[in-house]
Amino acid sequence: AYLRAEGLCDDVPAGIVDLGWHAEVQASLRRILEGDSRVPAPKGYYLGLCLGRMALAESGKATALFYEQTPYHHFSAPQYEIFKRIDVLDHVFGLAPYGTVHEYEAKGSSVEPVGPAESSSHAEFLAKVADAVEVFCADVGEHVLNYRAGDIARRALDRLIGTWCASPNAVALQGLSHIMVTYGTDAVPIQPLLRPWEFYEAVKTLVPMRPLQKLKLKTAGPVWPEAAFYRSGLLTQFVLRLSAVLRLLRGSSDRELLS
Repeated sequence: AYLRAEGLCDDVPAGIVDLGWHAEVQASLRRILEGDSRVPAPKGYYLGLCLGRMALAESGKATALFYEQTPYHHFSAPQYEIFKRIDVLDHVFGLAPYGTVHEYEAKGSSVEPVGPAESSSHAEFLAKVADAVEVFCADVGEHVLNYRAGDIARRALDRLIGTWCASPNAVALQGLSHIMVTYGTDAVPIQPLLRPWEFYEAVKTLVPMRPLQKLKLKTAGPVWPEAAFYRSGLLTQFVLRLSAVLRLLRGSSDRELLS
C-alpha cells in the first residue's frame, strides 16, 4: 500500500537513487512490484556499487558512477576512496530526522512509514546541514555542467571524499559527535561514529599482520580512523604515529593503517 501511495505501481518508469552499495533494496522492490503488482521494477542509480552487489537478474538494471575494482586491478590502479569509506558515508550522508522504519500505517487516504522519533537537537542539526547543502549547491550550480562527464566527476568526488575523511574539520566533528554507527536492519548501535582509538588497539598496529594472525588477535579499529586519531589521547596518538613510521620503513604505506 505504501508503494502504491508513492506511485511505484503506476504505469510510469521509475528510478531509485541512493549511495549504494549492493542494490539489495532495489532487488526487494523488484520482487514486490513484479510479483504482486505486475509492474516493472525501478532502475537503480547509485554513487557506488560493490563487487558483492546483487546480480542483474535479481536487482534489475542498475548503474553507478563508481564500481568497486577486483583486487588484482589494485596493482595498476588504486581502489576508489569511497569504497574505503562506506560506513562513514552511510552514517553522514544517510542521516535522517527519524529512526529506522519498522512498519507502515494508514492515515486517511495515505500510507506513511512509522519509526521512532529522533531528538529535537538531532532534527535541528539536520536542518542546519540541509541549509548548508542548499547554500553549497547554489554556490557551485553554475559549474556543475563543467564536471558532469563521468571521468571528471569520479576524479573530483573521489579526491574530495578522500580529503574530507583524511583531514576532518574540527567543527564538522563536533557536529557529528552524537552519531551512532548501526549495522543490519535491526539498527542496533555498535559504536559512536567518532569513537577514539583505544590504547591497546593502537599498540596492536605496531605488530606486523602475520604475527597478529598467528596470535589470533583481532585488529578491528574505529570506523573512522582519522577522526578517531584526533579524538584520542596524546600517548595513543604517539603510538599511532610510530606505527605509521614503522609501516613506511617496512615498505608499506601508512594508508594500510587507515584501511
